[in-house]
Amino acid sequence: MTAKINILNLINFEEVNNLLEGFNQSTGFVTAILDLEGNVLSQSGWRQICTQFHRVNSATSKNCTVSDTVLANELGKGEKYHFYKCLNGLVDVAVPIIIKGEHVANLFSGQFFFEKPNRTFFEKQAKKYGFNKTEYLLALDNVPVVSKEKVKIAMDFLLNMTQLISEMTYQKLEQVQLNEALTKSEERFRDIIFSSADWVWEVDKDGKYTYSSQKSIDFFKVSEGEIIGKTPFDLMPEDEAKRVAAIFAEIVAKKEPIKDLENWNIGKNGELICLLTNGLPILNNEGELVGYRGIDKDITERKLFEQELIKAKERAEESDRLKSAFLANMSHEIRTPMNGILGFARLLKEPELTGEQQQEYIRVIEKSGARMLNMIHDIVSISKIESGITDVHPSETNINHQLQFVYDSLKLDAQSKNLNLLFNCELADKDSFIITDIEKLYGILTNLVKNAIKYTDTGAIEFGYTVKGEIIEFYIIDTGIGIAKERLDAIFERFIQADITDKMARQGAGLGLSIAKAYVTMLGGKIWVESKENVGSKFYFTIPRINGKVKEIVNSDSIKAEENKIKNLKILIADDDDASNQLLSIYVKDFAKEIITVITGREAIEKCKMNNDIDVVLMDIQMPDINGYEATRKIRKFNKNVIIIAQTAFALTGDKEKSIAAGCNDYISKPIQKGDLEIIIQKNLRN
Repeated sequence: MTAKINILNLINFEEVNNLLEGFNQSTGFVTAILDLEGNVLSQSGWRQICTQFHRVNSATSKNCTVSDTVLANELGKGEKYHFYKCLNGLVDVAVPIIIKGEHVANLFSGQFFFEKPNRTFFEKQAKKYGFNKTEYLLALDNVPVVSKEKVKIAMDFLLNMTQLISEMTYQKLEQVQLNEALTKSEERFRDIIFSSADWVWEVDKDGKYTYSSQKSIDFFKVSEGEIIGKTPFDLMPEDEAKRVAAIFAEIVAKKEPIKDLENWNIGKNGELICLLTNGLPILNNEGELVGYRGIDKDITERKLFEQELIKAKERAEESDRLKSAFLANMSHEIRTPMNGILGFARLLKEPELTGEQQQEYIRVIEKSGARMLNMIHDIVSISKIESGITDVHPSETNINHQLQFVYDSLKLDAQSKNLNLLFNCELADKDSFIITDIEKLYGILTNLVKNAIKYTDTGAIEFGYTVKGEIIEFYIIDTGIGIAKERLDAIFERFIQADITDKMARQGAGLGLSIAKAYVTMLGGKIWVESKENVGSKFYFTIPRINGKVKEIVNSDSIKAEENKIKNLKILIADDDDASNQLLSIYVKDFAKEIITVITGREAIEKCKMNNDIDVVLMDIQMPDINGYEATRKIRKFNKNVIIIAQTAFALTGDKEKSIAAGCNDYISKPIQKGDLEIIIQKNLRN
């Protein structure tokens, strides 16, 4: 808060003294300006009797001060001017100086007589105060005697003079106050600009900066001085500058305000920043546009957040669309094979079918069943991946055997389309043992090779691997339809095959590649694709090379040679599904001397207690009463030698380990193939 202005300091006493000197010389009247405390601020032409006697002697000087004070108090009552005979015997007159309603000082005149003075009074006064009588009386004789009329004329002049002094001082006071207000306003404006997060600027009519706050340093790494003379478009990318310049030209032509104009600029580190511009036109007295004044707010974070929201919305909408299409495709993928299975199953009942027709119908049913099984497997796999319950179970495996197995499994699919299916192994069999998750590696390879077969109409498909230091890089190369460049990033997304607007979409759930990608990531590798439309695709994936033990390779032919040794087995089948019981009974009848079937775990335990000569138990895991795991544990308490093979329709990673932990010798997942079952039984009997 500023101190109160002392108005007396605003009076130009040098100019006032000149006026008072001129008044004294022309009229003979002495003058003085005194403040309200009696201090002399200015004086002109004072009488000798006052300067050399009355105001020098301490006693008479005190009389002068008392007289001045009494006179000032009388003026405070509102009189224009007031006459007073001072205590030293002379007549004084005073005019108040009032500035902006405030009585600040008095203009004095006097040191005269209205009539001839009483010399006796002054002789006594000379004696009383020790003045030199002769000199004192000589000074008295120099004091004029004037009439009241003449004094009033002089007082009118002095009134006008005080009015002039008041007006001059008042104008100066207003200017001081105005300057003070302007200084405060400028300080306030500077403080606001300095503390503001926004950038304040001015441009001329051509768009060149004429003023910039220091915020330009934060925005552009350009000082306020360096930015003068530039235009906003110098700070923008080329395309954005053209867009904003067109908008600005239209606004300027109409002399309109700039309202919420979003524009992208090149920031101080080269990154893009988004500013929100608002400004007002600056017009001269003739209404002509001379420029704009405004502020820019950094809204980059808000815009990036909005863009992320838009992308998230688009992703959600795309996900909903693809999932809807996926469900529609699933309906097709389920109904189509079911139509084949049920339809040809009904046709098998017709009595006049030839043997060749029956075999053809059975092949259709098998093919439809396999198609449905593949689809169900993919759905189960992706569900486990999305729910986070898929774990990695590393074990030792021979990758050459894995490639051979994939080839054997899919060569008929390739042959059905007249495609040449090839595979290559870089390592010798004895060196191809690694530690990895066998099921996931097999899942990756089969999904990628199946995908290649699906999208290849002519030519060949080749798959294999190369060793690159600490990693193994697998490849699957086809001569298929290829993939459009804009879809390369999308093909590994879930449900992308379900995009029914894709004219190249083919049979399947559209989950194979996303499953492969998820499995590769779990195994610590990477997957990518190179493709050209109408030429073909090359899929690559890597996994870490963690060497396993070098093992002697067992010839599979030796196992086949021992198959005929499976004879006269006593087999217990535990399964609560009648169809499964019936199917397994048919599978094993050729090498079983006795088949026992039960539908609960409790019955399986009792039958094993009653028949300690049972050779093999085919134990379903999911049964009422007591499940297969618990039944196996109880059987092992009294029979350590019987072969127990777990069978389940769950087919989840980890089921095999749980089965072995419960006491089973081996594990097989439904749907069970007769040949696979015979091999597992033979293997465990041999062991």
